[in-house]
Amino acid sequence: MKKIIITAMLVSVFLCCTEAAAAKSQVSVTIPAFSITINEQTLDHRSDRYPFICYKGITYFPMTYDHCSYLGVATAWTAKDGLYVAAKGYMSGELPNYGKANNSASSYTASVADFPIHVNGKLIDNSKEEFPVLLFRDVTYFPMTWRFATEELSWKTSWDGGLTVSMEHRNNFYFDSVGSESADLVRFGEKNYYARLNYADDSFTPLATPPNNEYQGQGKRADVRLQGNSLYYEGAPIADITDIVTTDAQSNYGSASGHQIYVSGTRVDFSGGFYLTVRVDYEMGIPAPYTPKKYFHFAAFDGANLKQLDIGEDEQFERVHSVQGGIYVSTHYSVSRHGFGYSTLRHVSKGGVVVNVNDKFDDFGSMHLLGTVGDAAYLICHWSPHLGRVSLINDGYYKMGRDYSLTKIYPYIATNGEILAPNGNLYALPQWKDGILNLTKGTFIDLSSMPVAKVEHRE
Repeated sequence: MKKIIITAMLVSVFLCCTEAAAAKSQVSVTIPAFSITINEQTLDHRSDRYPFICYKGITYFPMTYDHCSYLGVATAWTAKDGLYVAAKGYMSGELPNYGKANNSASSYTASVADFPIHVNGKLIDNSKEEFPVLLFRDVTYFPMTWRFATEELSWKTSWDGGLTVSMEHRNNFYFDSVGSESADLVRFGEKNYYARLNYADDSFTPLATPPNNEYQGQGKRADVRLQGNSLYYEGAPIADITDIVTTDAQSNYGSASGHQIYVSGTRVDFSGGFYLTVRVDYEMGIPAPYTPKKYFHFAAFDGANLKQLDIGEDEQFERVHSVQGGIYVSTHYSVSRHGFGYSTLRHVSKGGVVVNVNDKFDDFGSMHLLGTVGDAAYLICHWSPHLGRVSLINDGYYKMGRDYSLTKIYPYIATNGEILAPNGNLYALPQWKDGILNLTKGTFIDLSSMPVAKVEHRE
């Protein structure tokens, strides 16, 4: 399976293999005479091997891998499920050069694609489209209508004697939490516009008064100290860290063999116990984000003593949620100073046995925990979280049962955040459109013209 994904992602040009190239109907297209500029670079499309084309007065974009990456679009293909296209929220690479071609003819023949096409997780019926997806020179071409270019792919287009195309981030909404982890508030652009999302019917209630006690994330500060070579929690030793410190380090922030050390802890309570994570920063003279650090993870169940968990010292705590018989813990391993990295999901039993859930799935390098409802865990799963590496075939949102079985809720989309409601509905803020997607129902909640009350925000 992973071999299929890699092939689909790394192919530079031919998004559609030979099985799909035999489309049923043919149409006449032309190569535009006007200029085309993408992200401030003007194309030589009159002699490009894969030029922009026009059909019925609409400009079409060549969906090669490099063209798509340059305009922030992810693509993938399988013979079974067809073509997947999604806005990924950021551009990468550069404008490609596939060589020259003689484009002097007055018209050319293209074919209407007859394979399944998914755009941002939705299946479209290409046979009923007024401006269908086309195949030209064995490459998929997408119509640059307002619907596809602007509403789905987040492109900004303009005309001034020629066509100009660039990326645009459109969603100006945010999820906020007040008083609890269940984030039922939507903030509209500026911090002083709020409305409450009603999970039962996906309606909104504008707020006339400012929210108080804003939720700052899981956990609270824990009483963790460094004494000698050991970490102490509430006066009791919990871990020996001789490899980091020496015996002359006696405080939370002090000197040990010429280097400074800082210790901090976070405690997360759950039904029947609590989780503790401790961060140890050393060599404080090295500025962030390069300051060396290690993480230590512990859990206590049903009043038993705190146990150190078999979790890597380079993995930072993300989330913890309780389920029957234990907890799920999500950690993050950064591979760059920009925050890109892998999330690892583990199940920890009450006896302290740690199961690495990621190891059970070859197709996912990253499994990020969004929350739990009952014994079901809700996840974002990625083949690779590196910039530009998206597998639209398998990546997406999943519900995991206690037996580690996965049920896909929605394919990958680029978002500004997600929330899991107590009733199991999963919501996301798409980056390309002003609104909220109910991923569980597959419905879109339009927020572009919603009236909201302006309230005095309290920092």
